[in-house]
Amino acid sequence: TYDRWYDAVEGRAIFEAELRCLQSLRGGRTGRWLEVGVGTGRFAGALGIGEGIDTSPRMLEIAARRGIRTCAASAEKMPFLPAAFEGVLMALTLCFVSDAPRTLSECRRVLRRGGQLLLGIVPADSAWGRSYSAKAAAGHRVYAHARFRTASQVMQLVQDAGFAPLGAAG
Repeated sequence: TYDRWYDAVEGRAIFEAELRCLQSLRGGRTGRWLEVGVGTGRFAGALGIGEGIDTSPRMLEIAARRGIRTCAASAEKMPFLPAAFEGVLMALTLCFVSDAPRTLSECRRVLRRGGQLLLGIVPADSAWGRSYSAKAAAGHRVYAHARFRTASQVMQLVQDAGFAPLGAAG
């Protein structure tokens, strides 16, 4: 269902816009990367990220077929050694984790010194955020499980986890 939405006309256009935004922030950073909340591997595959974790076995199967090395794990307790990755991507995942501060601390733990956290969000105070929040309030099967935050709230969480934000794009 997730991939079918992204394959539809509207979903494809949104995915391409999101991908361009993430690519612009990532720059030319290479090395070992992890996607937290890899889902079906759509973003990891498009960005050349080789590893991903998720809690959904079905989505991990699809990501593995896309060539992503997958691991069933939660964002709050990653099964990796400290400083294992040059970069960590969380694309539209932070709103679905149960403990955002713990998740960001884990991202910091698995990143090498000077590593990059690439965080894609839907801000609560954006048009999309307001739309998704309304769907959540109406009991949408996916968005009812999300906690949307404003960009400033996310920036505060990121700073509290010890990151120094370098940039943002919309």
